Amino acid sequence: MKVILFVLDAFRYDYISKKTTPFLWEYSKKGKYIKHIEPSAGFCERTEIFTGLKPNESGFFTAIGFDPENSPYKNNYLLSIIGGLEVLISKLGCKKKIQIIYRKVMLKLLRRFFSNFKLKPYNIPFSFLKYFNLTEDEFEMIENKRSNSSSIFNIVEMKGGLNFLDAFTSLGKPSNGTDTDRINLAISSAKNKEYLFTPIYIGGIDSQGHKLGPNSDGLKTELNKLDSLLKKSINELTEIDKEINFVLLGDHGMTEIKTNFDAESVLTKEANALKLKKGTDYIYFLDSTLLRVWYLTEIARTKLDPIIRKNELFLSNGEIISKKTSELFDIPLNDRRYGDIAWWANEGVLIFPDFFHNDTPHKGMHGYKPIFTSTHGTCIAVGRNIKQSYQDSMKLNNVYKLISDLINK
Repeated sequence: MKVILFVLDAFRYDYISKKTTPFLWEYSKKGKYIKHIEPSAGFCERTEIFTGLKPNESGFFTAIGFDPENSPYKNNYLLSIIGGLEVLISKLGCKKKIQIIYRKVMLKLLRRFFSNFKLKPYNIPFSFLKYFNLTEDEFEMIENKRSNSSSIFNIVEMKGGLNFLDAFTSLGKPSNGTDTDRINLAISSAKNKEYLFTPIYIGGIDSQGHKLGPNSDGLKTELNKLDSLLKKSINELTEIDKEINFVLLGDHGMTEIKTNFDAESVLTKEANALKLKKGTDYIYFLDSTLLRVWYLTEIARTKLDPIIRKNELFLSNGEIISKKTSELFDIPLNDRRYGDIAWWANEGVLIFPDFFHNDTPHKGMHGYKPIFTSTHGTCIAVGRNIKQSYQDSMKLNNVYKLISDLINK
């Protein structure tokens, strides 16, 4: 049967309340309500939802990985010049403002020459870009190249139906508008009975949660607006087709930031003391909650690795991801895409600046250990074939079975 999935990015489990989100509060009583959705570690929720695979099964852990052979920026002469100048400006000790201006000018140039690249430059050092590529978002959602499981899209096709994917998005795709724009696309397609599965990406709460903080009054206002939008949209869709099953999924939560930690400065200070050269001996990637380091020379591996593992600032603000931690949280082991060494921030510790943000630190972030309830999302499933029930918790990858069972009914 037809399923419309609203992926409510960063909609935390406790955002459903009688006062702030009255429609969702009542809606949760009409079908299956799973209060806590526990995401896996990392930033590849899309793969979990659509294939049912955990990161150590799919191989997808972070959105961007070390992949020099497939990087769209490899063997690029222009980028080598731009990156070299960026390094020189930094070595000369130019003011941060000058470095930022230089980067903004060069980014405009990059957008012109590399506009078709799926991996955007973000704030990744120009000299590092040639080492990186997208992971799960390198592929179209409907592709299943690295999965040993049948995706929801495959199930739909085996039933002779179609997937409507224009209302969803990913890092590798151009913008398809606002949340309202994407919902309108889904509403326009709903009259086509062949579309058995329509995922809709809703990103407003994620962006506002980062900006305002997950516990702020401002976010409550945004939650109330979303609640009204979902009510209106679901009513419109139900009028078009009363057989639709709706799944509203908060894929993960949002944690309030308590501490900003400049992991880049700590790392480069230690490397400089060893006279190791950034971009020659080692490179790194700064996610909001993960620092990943790659050693390009054996001297860097021998000297820098033990220093990182013993650094007091790293130890007090997070932990090095060990074999035990990887096994506990289903993180891919021995996959160099995710670092020769990786450090994971404690709950509420934000890496700032990182390779996505360097102007104003966020007040809310996700990507922490899923043992913390602040990382949990939520799920509501309503439809004619869905009995009223309550479940306290479920792993995010099990949402796959929930959706596939509805499609197969």
